[in-house]
Amino acid sequence: MTNNNLTGSQNFQWVQANAGTGKTYFLVHEFVALLLKGASPLSILCLTFSNNASFEIQNRINELFQELIRANTTELTEKCRRDFPFLLDGSICKISNLESYIDSIYFNFLINSDKTMIMTFHTFCSTILSTFSFELKRFFMYGQHTNENNIDELISSIPIKLETLLRSYRAQEKVDNLFKFKDNTIKIDEIDKALNIIFEEGSDVFEKKVLRGINSVLNISAMRNIYSNFESWDDILRQFEILYSVKFEDKIILFNDDNEEKKILEILKNIKILYEQNLSIIKSGDTKSYNLINSILDNPRDMSLYEKLFLTGAGTVRAKQLNKGFSNIVPQDQLEGLEDLKDKYINFHTVKNNQKNMIVSSSILLLRLTILELFQIEKESLGWNTYNDIIFSMLDISQEPDMIGFLMEQFDVKISHMLIDESQDTSKEQWNIFKELIETLITDDKKSLKIVGDPKQSIYSFQGADSKSFSDTKTYLNDFFDTHKLKLDQKVLDTSFRSSPVITDFTTHYTEKFIPDYKGIHKTTRYDLDGEIKIHPVKEKDKFIEYTVEQIKDTIKSKKLEPSDVLILYRKNMGLEVSTIFKGLAEEYPIVGFKTGAIQKSPIVQELLALIQIARYQYDDFALAYFLTSVWNKLTLVDLETITQEDGKSLFVKLKRYNEKYKNINYIFDNIKTISETLNTANSILDFFVKLNCKIDIKEQLILKYGVVADNLYSSFLNYVIEWDKTKSLDFAGFYEWITNTDNKFGEDVKGNNAIKIMTIHGAKGLEAKAVFLIDSTFKIKDEDILFDDKTKIMFPAKYKPETFCDLSSKIEDEENRLLYVAMTRAKSIFHVFAMSNFKLKEDCWYNKLIDTIEKLDPMRYDDGSFSIKYQGTKVDNLKCNLPNTDGHIYKISSKSTYHSREKGQEVVSRDPSYEEKRGTFFHNLIPVLVSVDRSRIEEMIDAKLKKNFIFQEDKLLFLRWTDLLYKNDTAYKIISNKKAIFEAEIITENNQIRRIDFLLIVDNIIYLIDFKTDTKKSNRYYKQLSSYHKTVKSSRPDTDIKTFIYWVNFGELDELDL
Repeated sequence: MTNNNLTGSQNFQWVQANAGTGKTYFLVHEFVALLLKGASPLSILCLTFSNNASFEIQNRINELFQELIRANTTELTEKCRRDFPFLLDGSICKISNLESYIDSIYFNFLINSDKTMIMTFHTFCSTILSTFSFELKRFFMYGQHTNENNIDELISSIPIKLETLLRSYRAQEKVDNLFKFKDNTIKIDEIDKALNIIFEEGSDVFEKKVLRGINSVLNISAMRNIYSNFESWDDILRQFEILYSVKFEDKIILFNDDNEEKKILEILKNIKILYEQNLSIIKSGDTKSYNLINSILDNPRDMSLYEKLFLTGAGTVRAKQLNKGFSNIVPQDQLEGLEDLKDKYINFHTVKNNQKNMIVSSSILLLRLTILELFQIEKESLGWNTYNDIIFSMLDISQEPDMIGFLMEQFDVKISHMLIDESQDTSKEQWNIFKELIETLITDDKKSLKIVGDPKQSIYSFQGADSKSFSDTKTYLNDFFDTHKLKLDQKVLDTSFRSSPVITDFTTHYTEKFIPDYKGIHKTTRYDLDGEIKIHPVKEKDKFIEYTVEQIKDTIKSKKLEPSDVLILYRKNMGLEVSTIFKGLAEEYPIVGFKTGAIQKSPIVQELLALIQIARYQYDDFALAYFLTSVWNKLTLVDLETITQEDGKSLFVKLKRYNEKYKNINYIFDNIKTISETLNTANSILDFFVKLNCKIDIKEQLILKYGVVADNLYSSFLNYVIEWDKTKSLDFAGFYEWITNTDNKFGEDVKGNNAIKIMTIHGAKGLEAKAVFLIDSTFKIKDEDILFDDKTKIMFPAKYKPETFCDLSSKIEDEENRLLYVAMTRAKSIFHVFAMSNFKLKEDCWYNKLIDTIEKLDPMRYDDGSFSIKYQGTKVDNLKCNLPNTDGHIYKISSKSTYHSREKGQEVVSRDPSYEEKRGTFFHNLIPVLVSVDRSRIEEMIDAKLKKNFIFQEDKLLFLRWTDLLYKNDTAYKIISNKKAIFEAEIITENNQIRRIDFLLIVDNIIYLIDFKTDTKKSNRYYKQLSSYHKTVKSSRPDTDIKTFIYWVNFGELDELDL
């Protein structure tokens, strides 16, 4: 621990960085600054989220040093003044030795580059564990966790051992208690089916694959917890006993006693009589309730009848049981009795389903724990480790007293400085390790800590990340530094160096509503970039692909984009849609970004390959066996074994003879005929699958059988198909041979290629592009079908969720909102959104949120239903003049913005630019000035109400915000009459109304004019008038030290302006 008598320091920073604001730039400059201040390269620990980020930081450190080394003396001095001013005060080196000093620092960095700790958090932890395995008394084989082939080899050896293990466990009495209801017991063949998926899909993140595989078999869409905290079988039973205080019995009763049942049935009987007496006012379609009540009276113990009366087919509670006309004549006491019965049944149904689901939960937990136990034993025997093993091993060590301090002392050079990147993506376990490192390493104010992150970009909850941890850890660090009399400096990077104003303005409005915890203005320096956001109309499924491909191609051509300028994003695997869009674009442009792999061993892919082989050659026994037991024919292994008993040399012959006897599998031969006919009409392999999908719905059938894992594999398989179609002829036999005998990996590096990039949003994090196209914005942000409780480890159907789950749905939606933020902030200039109407749009889908945002910005509306907002980049010109006491420059910032017009069809309608300001938007709210000024002097001279409109950074006036200044008469006049200003400014009005105002600022005798007019004659004449006016001002008040004044002018009255 650190001592409590440390003095304050500015070395500790918590940086919240919006997208595109130079986070990597900040880290690189901090790293180099530490080196230039004399820190050893080995004393700096820089932790990142990915290997790519580590390489990027290393490369940019080298580039920055190269930039410094190649600069001449003047350029070097200027760069140091801007970025490393401490080098110019003579305390570190003499100015005359500056070049040689930087050379020596860079040389020292290079010779230690192989030891420099710029690495991922996992790599750092595994380095500690492997380097100090002797001191830790733990065997840890470094590097094995990265080898997926080793893990796959290990996993493939488990199934045989596991079945025996499962059967032995199931024989135990206490385990049998978990399977008390025989009709809900998971059968061994279902477990085998889960294992086939799991083991074929094995990787070093094995625990997740286990869950996904089991969930798929049981039709469970997701579980909210990945790692089990159970230590024994008794622990499992204990958790269930604590949670379930309800009677754990086979029969759950609806009525408490016979009298209660009799009373309820009497009410139903009276309602039935009323029905019969009033048939004349009851429509024929409204007799369903009568029939159900009649059936209940005949069989009051049949719970399915109550379910039909009170619940919809989807399982939701019916709003009413009786039609309006009839319910008006039913006595109130009987209506209340019916309502009481409904409440009783809903409670009964909830308990029943929770209890039933508890059994399924038990079975899953049992299976998961069994698999993980066996897997852990196998791993330990071979010294192999997953990423999760690394984190939890390191966490265990960090919690041992003084162990982290001991390990840090073993380094050749003690770590004194920590730079943590992407901190919003770290898990709670990682944060706990960070805390131990920080408390161990921060021993005095000569150390430093810089933590960079953005909670708006926290999108890895499936890896344990929690956006709330970001702010919680900040609170912890504030307390920690307060205790040690140190100050944690909090910095916000909110100015984008990436995106056009149209992108940042749109992002500001989006975050204000949909990420309100972290809302704030997104500023930009890229006023030079044109910009466009367009939301395309929703298209029918059969028109979506063609329309999307056409629009992307048109945008590339009309905007004169290179392929590498284009990034296509999708939130989830859309299967055929994404792959076909890929195919449509690949005909004209190179494409990278699909991270495919060797998938041919998967049973899902084998079923797809069987379709090709069966269409070509029905006598392939291997392919036919897969086909017969596939989702399209659904024969069991027992059926297949029975068929093989028939006479014949091939399975196909046996199949025909079997059908001749029993006549019960004609549909199989119909399926084979359909597939063969499709093959004969296909003009490519992709065309074969597209047409076949329309006939037998391949994707949906696979998902029904294998669960959501089929979605990913189906998309990957289609990527292989597309890759083959690009370079090969229509050769089904060749494709089949190629994909079954080749370890195909088409993933390419997404950087440095002049190609369109297409990938998931998660995969694109950290990338940027001139044009970004989001192609799946209408998918419903779904509640989980099954919710998993972290504390009790129990799953519940979402519609019967207890209070402990109430916040889970909102957490899911919050992350979806952040994911959309990441998508839109990849764009430099262009952001287009496409939508497919594969179902009715839900309120919380992305498309509706984007429409909600753009409508606030008064977009252009087109006849086809699309919306857009545009911006044309601002140009900065240097114009010479002869103003006295200046450097002779007037900086004119002129904009040809299209914000102030909108299109209706081909017609362009102009409007007063005040329109945007009156609506309270942020368009043009930040005007770039970029001037070195005396900050304190400006703040003295301006009204307090005006201060919020001046934005400074390091005493440099960066922007003037005018949103709150324009078109508010009372505010404007208050500013004008402000006597604190050097000069009282004038305002030109028309009928006492502000018609149009442009802004003029003079700082240090340099005039900055914001001019939205393009009339050169007027502009030039205006400059001359300003020069004359400036001379007048100076001559009339020569004793005044002019630093700044504000002048308002009506540009429309320029010719009549009397200066």
